Amino acid sequence: MNADADTHPEHIVAHPLVRAYLQDLDRMLAGTEDRAEVLDAVTEHITSAAAALPGPPTTAQVQDILAGLGPVERIAAAGASAAERAKNAAPQSVPPPTQADSAWLGTPSGIVALVSLILSVFLLPLFLPLAGLSLVLAIIALVRRRPRPRSALVITISSSVLIVAYLAIGILATLALFSLTTGDGSTSEPAVPSPAGTSAPASAPAGQP
Repeated sequence: MNADADTHPEHIVAHPLVRAYLQDLDRMLAGTEDRAEVLDAVTEHITSAAAALPGPPTTAQVQDILAGLGPVERIAAAGASAAERAKNAAPQSVPPPTQADSAWLGTPSGIVALVSLILSVFLLPLFLPLAGLSLVLAIIALVRRRPRPRSALVITISSSVLIVAYLAIGILATLALFSLTTGDGSTSEPAVPSPAGTSAPASAPAGQP
């Protein structure tokens, strides 16, 4: 009976060729961080390839499986390069800590800006100071903070729109009042009619006393 027939897929790692291949690879990976991971991956590949065969793998088939993997030097070099790339990319793969957009609203400046904007709508006599304060604080947050808080952008736009609308309404009201005042001052007084039946005395003809 052919000795290769005793090489079952689950015992493929015990085959002399496979055992020698894995031992060489183990020596090549000595000192690397991903040594166990690479060995497990190669072993799993060999076992899966043997299990896909219609029968127990022969020595020639085992050689074909190992040839498909390539020299152990290439696998070890590829594993070391992958580990080095992963090590170098590790600091970049973690995004820098970003400040949540709600964080600015939790700061004193954010709270003051939001409260000032809300109060400016209800306290019209203090509208300009409150809306202006809200606008200034929001602009400072946009300039100094990275990334820019979206809430600060919203407050900036809202404050600007309200201030422009307030000034436009004030200008229009002033012009309307000025127009009414000017029109009343330029109206001529109506003529007072003279009493009926009265007329200036006619001048006497020449030569009469």
